[in-house]
Amino acid sequence: MKTCISARFFMLMATVQLCRTKTSENKFSLVASSPSVFGHVGKDIVLPCALSANISAEGMEIRWLKKEKQNSVIIFISQENNENELNKIYQGRTELLREGVRKGNVSLLLKSVTISDQGNYTCSVITSEWFSDASLTLNVIATGSTPLISLDGHQGAGIGLSCISFGWLPFPQVEWLDGTYKDISVRSNTEFLMDQDGLYSVNSHLEVSPEDSDGIICRVGGVQRQSETYIEIKEELFQTFRAWKSAFVVILLFLLLTLGLLGVAAVYWMKKRGQVTTAKLEESEKMLLEEKERCIKNLESEFAKIKEDIEDLKKHLENTKSESRKLKQDCSDLNAIIKNRGYIPSQELEEMRSVKVNLTISQIKSSKNVKVSEDGKKVRAKTTKLRGWDCAIANESFTAGRHYWEVKVGDIHKWRLGVTSDSDFSEVKDKTKAWKNYWELKWKDKKFIAVNVEQEMELTTKQRASVIGVFLDYDKSELSFYNLDETSRIHTWTFSTEMPLYPFFNCASPDRDLVILPQLANEMEKAQTDDTTAYSP
Repeated sequence: MKTCISARFFMLMATVQLCRTKTSENKFSLVASSPSVFGHVGKDIVLPCALSANISAEGMEIRWLKKEKQNSVIIFISQENNENELNKIYQGRTELLREGVRKGNVSLLLKSVTISDQGNYTCSVITSEWFSDASLTLNVIATGSTPLISLDGHQGAGIGLSCISFGWLPFPQVEWLDGTYKDISVRSNTEFLMDQDGLYSVNSHLEVSPEDSDGIICRVGGVQRQSETYIEIKEELFQTFRAWKSAFVVILLFLLLTLGLLGVAAVYWMKKRGQVTTAKLEESEKMLLEEKERCIKNLESEFAKIKEDIEDLKKHLENTKSESRKLKQDCSDLNAIIKNRGYIPSQELEEMRSVKVNLTISQIKSSKNVKVSEDGKKVRAKTTKLRGWDCAIANESFTAGRHYWEVKVGDIHKWRLGVTSDSDFSEVKDKTKAWKNYWELKWKDKKFIAVNVEQEMELTTKQRASVIGVFLDYDKSELSFYNLDETSRIHTWTFSTEMPLYPFFNCASPDRDLVILPQLANEMEKAQTDDTTAYSP
């Protein structure tokens, strides 16, 4: 299908090109304001393209193509107010800036940029008498984590450091700086690795000496952002090596001095043996004994000092070991807290938001005991005695893939969120018999409760949330709920079904709304500042 459409498009362009020589009216040209643009992973980007003449592009055929391998694939067509996305990868992710089309601006809004979006794009505008095109390049970038510096222990006469950072695209530049910001990267050894998502991680090693005690900085930088971490190198870390070296030198010097004195005495005695009298011999022996005693006393004194230094060194090593054990325990406790609370990194949250869906609530198929707003984004109860099966049901359903949505629950005292295979809540009175499959999270009596058709269990987390993120991975048979106030996971259901799953919503409050949050930031700001809510009768 794609090949047929592309062939017809290029035949049309060739025909229009031949017609260029037959008319000189209504001519125009396209201009890309920048030959290349940078888009962040998970963010939106505008691919700029506009008519050079001051004319409206309404009524003209607007096409956007992406160069993939040896072929160009049409990803968007706008003609006679009819827009089509011809590539499934871009489904729901492209649209024109309508206000700009009337002014000749045919730029394309590309939502939730992914690594695979990187490449060359062509914008074309076609009329019955003329056409023009322009090209530009989209460079996809990702900003990685703040560098983490760790100690590798003693290496030779120095100490080894490691600096790691994750999640960069393209691969970043790594710099090591001393306390005066002098570049010492030439002393380092750096490795780069690519993960399964196409992002780069960096692991760099550096050996420092006592001269680097002013501190060390590891700086990692990408295309538009860089981050750095500072570590202080205390001189006490190098004392282990220095103390043993000093002790060895002192002992060696005194041994050499003692042997030298004894040797001189022996030579002197050998030369004068046949010439000196008994009195002089006795005097020499006395002098040698005195010198020997002095050397022994000096050695004993020095050995006592060395022993004291060794004891001090042992105490310092014990303190260092104790601090190291405490640090390891603190790290272990921190990791346990993070694991127990289920915190998720920002990169994982951005990946989920890249598959965010635009849900709307069905006014016809929802329970008669709930009110649904005209835009299908808000729901509240009609009565304070709302039953568990009095739910609002979404128009959309899912049978495959990954899907994410966010719901603002605010301070509503009781609510339910989840998915079900049941598509209609309007007529059935006893939903306990009608529900075939359902998995949900509910807030009741100031606690979270996970419920499905077979079981109900109270969760340990007590932290209330005002916004809940729901992530459905149909292919992995997983449904997860997240507390977006503190970016942590609340619970994950594992399900087994091949039926379509519909998101459902239950709000027990008649005076507060349960709100499906919009996809774009400007729409979210508008929803937060709008004090009025329109409901269907």
